[in-house]
Amino acid sequence: MLHNYSQKHILSFIAQLLHPNNHIEISSFPNSQKFWNDVLKIGSSHLVLPAIYGAIRKKNIEHYAPQDLLLYLKEIYYLNYNQNIEILRQITFLSKVFKKNKIEYVFLKGSAILIEKPYDAIHERMLGDIDILVAEKDIIRALEVLIKNGFKENNNEFSFVKNIIDYRHLKRIVHSNYIAAVEIHSQLLDNTNKHLIKPKDLLNSKVQSSDGSWIPSGFHLWLHAILNWQYNDKGLLYNEFSLKTFYDVIHLDSVNYKSNLFINKSVTHFYSLSSILIDLYQNNNYLSSKIFEYKMLYPKFRYLINSLIKFIISFLIIFSRLKYILKYKNYRNRIFNKPKLFMKRIFIFFNKRYF
Repeated sequence: MLHNYSQKHILSFIAQLLHPNNHIEISSFPNSQKFWNDVLKIGSSHLVLPAIYGAIRKKNIEHYAPQDLLLYLKEIYYLNYNQNIEILRQITFLSKVFKKNKIEYVFLKGSAILIEKPYDAIHERMLGDIDILVAEKDIIRALEVLIKNGFKENNNEFSFVKNIIDYRHLKRIVHSNYIAAVEIHSQLLDNTNKHLIKPKDLLNSKVQSSDGSWIPSGFHLWLHAILNWQYNDKGLLYNEFSLKTFYDVIHLDSVNYKSNLFINKSVTHFYSLSSILIDLYQNNNYLSSKIFEYKMLYPKFRYLINSLIKFIISFLIIFSRLKYILKYKNYRNRIFNKPKLFMKRIFIFFNKRYF
């Protein structure tokens, strides 16, 4: 639980700190251990601690932060750098394999940011998986080629709905010599929203980096960053905000923001919530932004709203799974063969908190 500062107060401070074009009035924020502990807590939950340390250094406010906190952030900053060096080595390997086998692809999200470097991503961007969009004609061959080159499917990812639901990516694959799992994507968004950003548009406009890797154009990198958060991570549904996405977007929006603000409701929504935290953006969605602001000020209200949304989603998913039980013999057999795993998945789902 935060101490004497609302979540809005802390989010606003971090957003202003991270934005490269914003001059932060540091004196308008409290300088106390409790305040910085809350900055650390929220920054960690949004996966932006290395970026916070980088911003503190760039804006020359090291003297303002507690020294023990700076040492902690510095350690994370360089640990993240070392991990990203290894991920870049893995990206180079993947690029060479795909080039040799004439597979059409682009790296996505954090991997593309790491390659493009719109900011000091190698120090500041935290990555988990390597996401790759592969042309539909090549997707099965891409998986086969990577498996021949030492990758293995993650056996812990048994799917009860295999060949029943079309997911936007294949199962994660891992390699004993590399640290990041790889996800091969056929689509960029879930089935309901996949028309909003089409794989062929990214592949047709892709650009090649100096090291030979293929990434989306600046526009598509910017757009996908927002849409991925809003739809795949359910930011729009829950009316929530991601500082990690914000940090990517603000380094990509210089040529995209004003001319494409109304290209999609989720883009307008993203910048409207941003305007609550930093006054560099327009608020064109008053209702959503006010609800978001209220949620940041009153945690109990936030918990109530998010719990209600999750309950509705849970009901819809359970209803769809009941249809699968009645309709698909494969689904019934998988549940019968792995009842403990099925119950474990249900338990995990009902205890998962998106925000």
